Amino acid sequence: MVTITFTQTDNGSASESVEASIVYGTEFSDTRLNQSEQVLVDGSAVVYDAGPTWCHGLLILKHVSYAEGNDFRTWIRDSIIFAYNRFTISAVSRVDLGKGKGIAITNARYDGGQSLKGVFQHIAPDMYNIKLPYRFVRS
Repeated sequence: MVTITFTQTDNGSASESVEASIVYGTEFSDTRLNQSEQVLVDGSAVVYDAGPTWCHGLLILKHVSYAEGNDFRTWIRDSIIFAYNRFTISAVSRVDLGKGKGIAITNARYDGGQSLKGVFQHIAPDMYNIKLPYRFVRS
């Protein structure tokens, strides 16, 4: 079990800590925005690129207590207001959240749209598994 802290970085500094087992298969992938390519008849390519590159991650937390899970749900809904406010995810040793093992993610945004559907899975007895989608701009 590890403790991971999420801290709001826009419009306040509300934070929420969660003690959980982290699935080390937590994943992330990059997407380049505002890029298009046109291949010409001679085989050459013209590329328009205005960036940026977003990193989309999925943090999987298992066996979160019922109380911490409910507090975390409220924090997403009422403090960061889904994708409205950015937040920091604390560093977790041996876990790569998108910037390298043991490196915190700053200025992340919730990446699940305007819903928490599918994020919180209630498991017995009185625990949650959480699949937190997030994104941040690569610098």
